[in-house]
Amino acid sequence: KVGLGISYATTPRGANHMEGTHDTLLASPDATPELGVTEPVDRFAVEGKADITLLYENLRSFTNSLVMCVFTTSMSGSHYNYPTIRQLVGAATGQQITVDDMLAIGARNYALLRLFASRCGRTAADDGLPQRFHEALPAGASAGRPIDRAAFAQELERYRALRGWEGDGPTAHKLRELGLGDLIGG
Repeated sequence: KVGLGISYATTPRGANHMEGTHDTLLASPDATPELGVTEPVDRFAVEGKADITLLYENLRSFTNSLVMCVFTTSMSGSHYNYPTIRQLVGAATGQQITVDDMLAIGARNYALLRLFASRCGRTAADDGLPQRFHEALPAGASAGRPIDRAAFAQELERYRALRGWEGDGPTAHKLRELGLGDLIGG
């Protein structure tokens, strides 16, 4: 399932795999300058969340590919520590990882996740949010602020386009672009 801000994919056995960041982490200016996030992000806005979601999903997925606890990382703010993480990767492997490299690694991970999920029966019809997200809460910080279904559907299509997904998974073009061309049609 894809929720702009947090996404999760259900595996064939029903376990959820979560990525992304909580919207409140991006409420301050200069949340993550290295990634180009220099303006506060309104957690209630739906428009524009596809770009932010994709960016932070790729970052979190890079972290997961290191088999590193996400609680040792800081994806935004003054404690953002990915330059140090990249230095550690370089020290351990001899390979220097750039910002673009780490985001590309995350994008490849997401393409593989979606490709596997689609081959296990997940479809584009499974993308979305539970009904309760489209209903107003009676109290709390999000009271009276349901996610507009039409705006969400439009942003979800934008997200799918940014990911290079058509139908149920990544396009052949996107797989080639990510260096995964050997998985086309399999």
